[in-house]
Amino acid sequence: METKTFKTIFIPYKDKSGKTIEIKKIEIPKIQRDFAYGRTDEKNIRKRDLFLKSLFDAINGKPITLDFIYGDVKENVLTPLDGQQRLTTLYLLYWYASKKRKHRRK
Repeated sequence: METKTFKTIFIPYKDKSGKTIEIKKIEIPKIQRDFAYGRTDEKNIRKRDLFLKSLFDAINGKPITLDFIYGDVKENVLTPLDGQQRLTTLYLLYWYASKKRKHRRK
């Protein structure tokens, strides 16, 4: 699978065999571990701070890579096996920015 951005993940693409793949939905499987960003040990606090700094830098124009999202696509549904927290974080940031933008227009 080619590299996709959060903005382009829902645009159809062709896999290596030439088959068109279109993701219309993302479902988080029950096997995923709990969201880790709320942990308070020093190691996770440092990781979280670096992650938030990277996101802030990206908002200000410095491109970032958030590693890979690995999973399976069946019947237009992406089921991630790795990357669930990255997807959730990006979705929440997208949702928050969208709400802020709508609020400014009023």
